Amino acid sequence: MVTIFSKAVFPTDFSDASERVLAYASGLKGLGLQEIVLVNVLDTRGLESPVVAQKERLTRLQLEQMAERAGERGVKVTPKLLYGGAANAILEAADKEEADVIITGSHGKRAIDEVLLGSVSEKVGRESDIPVLIVRYGLVEDRDPEELMREAESVCARVLHPTDFSEYSNRALQLVRDMKGECDARSKPWNELIVVHVVDGDLDDEKKELMKRDGRGKLKKLKNRMDKAKVPCETILAVGDPVAEVVRLAGEHDATMIALGSHGKGIVSETIVGSVSQNVIRMANKPVLVTH
Repeated sequence: MVTIFSKAVFPTDFSDASERVLAYASGLKGLGLQEIVLVNVLDTRGLESPVVAQKERLTRLQLEQMAERAGERGVKVTPKLLYGGAANAILEAADKEEADVIITGSHGKRAIDEVLLGSVSEKVGRESDIPVLIVRYGLVEDRDPEELMREAESVCARVLHPTDFSEYSNRALQLVRDMKGECDARSKPWNELIVVHVVDGDLDDEKKELMKRDGRGKLKKLKNRMDKAKVPCETILAVGDPVAEVVRLAGEHDATMIALGSHGKGIVSETIVGSVSQNVIRMANKPVLVTH
């Protein structure tokens, strides 16, 4: 059986929230995840040797302890200490480990604080060749790890996919279709794909009507493709602020995940390296999967 995400790189800042996101990630074993490479980035530039040695010992111990706790949930967890700048180290680790996905929390502390929401995120988003699954810390606070694992098993149950019909959006859609096949093969929940196209509400009326007409036609063709592929699909044409509409619709439809393509135009014009997707990540009460 082909597994979409069998190996993940997981950057941690050792916070309680990060550990809960790791519990969530462990729940993806139901979709075939076999190994999590648990990493922390240590920047030793400008530090004296005794300080470096002390930091290394402490960080390795924290990684080992966190990996041991996470390993009790049934997924192999391999701790690795990385060095240098956070973005480069994470990208290099994902490449070296031949990982299928990077899974991380957002709004953390220290290095992880910028992994997807600052200068580091721009580099990760621009240069990563693999998908990135972001789970906002606010989604996991004060929640039981077992509950989070169960929730992760149903992450594909109702996926909301904002599209601008670009090549990048199409790649994200293809990944979602592949994940449906994974769910079917493993008898995991899959109820519906919700495809959303947002027409900017600030356009003048004439332009807005043209964009709405074009969007309806493209959504109809997309739905026909999904019907032929036997993927249950609902399409929605919305008008307004892209971020607000995506967040609103994800809540109204009780989406289990938002799947975005990067480097597109329109709704995903700025995706992982710009304000639109950053604000979706910050505001959405759902995990966000960004593809490249």
